Amino acid sequence: IWVGTAESLRLVTHSGAGAPGAGNAYFRSFNNLCLNETGQVAFLAALKGASVTTDNDQGVWSGESGSLTMVVRKGLATTSTHYAIVTTDRPALDALSLNDNGRVMVRAQFPPTVTQITEPSGATGTQVRYNYGYFMQPSVSSGPLVLRPGDRAIGSHDFEYLNEPSFNSNNAFAFAASYSTQHDVRDSGIWNHYDDRHRAITFEDVNPPGTSPGVEYNDLTRVKVALNSQNKVAFKAGLRGSGVTSTNNSGIWTDAGEDLTLVVRLGDSAAGAPGTTYSYLGNCLFNDSGDVAFMATLAGNGVVSGNDLGIWTTREGVLTLVVREGDVYEVAPGIFRTISELKPNFAFNNMGQLAFLARFNDGSTGLILVTP
Repeated sequence: IWVGTAESLRLVTHSGAGAPGAGNAYFRSFNNLCLNETGQVAFLAALKGASVTTDNDQGVWSGESGSLTMVVRKGLATTSTHYAIVTTDRPALDALSLNDNGRVMVRAQFPPTVTQITEPSGATGTQVRYNYGYFMQPSVSSGPLVLRPGDRAIGSHDFEYLNEPSFNSNNAFAFAASYSTQHDVRDSGIWNHYDDRHRAITFEDVNPPGTSPGVEYNDLTRVKVALNSQNKVAFKAGLRGSGVTSTNNSGIWTDAGEDLTLVVRLGDSAAGAPGTTYSYLGNCLFNDSGDVAFMATLAGNGVVSGNDLGIWTTREGVLTLVVREGDVYEVAPGIFRTISELKPNFAFNNMGQLAFLARFNDGSTGLILVTP
């Protein structure tokens, strides 16, 4: 793992290096790398070594080059709790994020709850509930475990499944989740958690802004929610109900203003591409100005495999096409190349700059920065 600029890269650590805080264990591999505005990193790592077993072979580290600290390790109790991180039917540690204050948030497993139950027939049995939750380190006033299934979602209903959260430097986080309702029916929604409490943003059975009566959000449980430093959110969600078909069954919404607002819907006329419509919407990125960026595919007049993908952003509410396959870029003075493929990963910052990776028609690739 390196951090820095192209002119000044610093090695943070490497496979085969000793894992700080983990005895004689050493790093085997890395994933889920996070970088904050101050140059700190956080990452998940797999471990190897004489004392490493399947019960303790994964952990999270954070810090800078030469000063890494172990945040949590599979199989060890977390600070101020007695919950041991264990392997179940899902990863022991995942959904890692790092804010600009150096605080780490991770979704982690801990031992299952085993309950003896009696059926209406009188038969007895054992119910095993696999537990997990969102952990924050260094911990906040409420302790390192900030939310888990079984916590109250709304009214008398409890959370059942917690999706991957987004985390900001206010120690706020936003997430999609399912919760239990009457007669064991599951519902879902999106929440924002700050000031030590969570607030519901929307639920799957409401009429989404910008849609006609009879339309509802589809299941929100697995929705990826973006969160900015103003504690505002943006998300892509599916739709169901009256008039909803495969050509208009998703959209992107944000509450960057006072209320939740539709940014774009599948099937809308595509900004900057006359005669075309959006045929697929990707997940969105969201900056501190309340602007949204997303990748989408097109259908319609003149659309072929070489020009059917683009990236759009909003700026003060105006949707703009930034780049589309088939566009020509001057990659050096007097040298022009046509974009044949946009790669799926791109970045969007608080100045509205967009960075993306593209393949050109001569087989070369380039990283391009667009400044509005």
